[in-house]
Amino acid sequence: MEKLGRSGVGVSRIGLGTAPLGGLYTAVGDRQAAATPAAALQFPLRHPAVTGIVVGARSPEEVAEDLALAATPIPEALWTELD
Repeated sequence: MEKLGRSGVGVSRIGLGTAPLGGLYTAVGDRQAAATPAAALQFPLRHPAVTGIVVGARSPEEVAEDLALAATPIPEALWTELD
């Protein structure tokens, strides 16, 4: 497990075939890394065909965290970088 920037977000080196999926996010800067969990939650909702997402939570605290992530503003520069 590697840390993404100084955010403390862990990124796995799990791969699919020859593509190391965790390596896709290592170029994201520290500022964007802090918004990465919120962006991951909100990204599917950017597509016009998506009207909702299902988020798994094991506790009321995780539900509160997910709601906070869903309400976090994402800088347009991060969306541009991820697109």
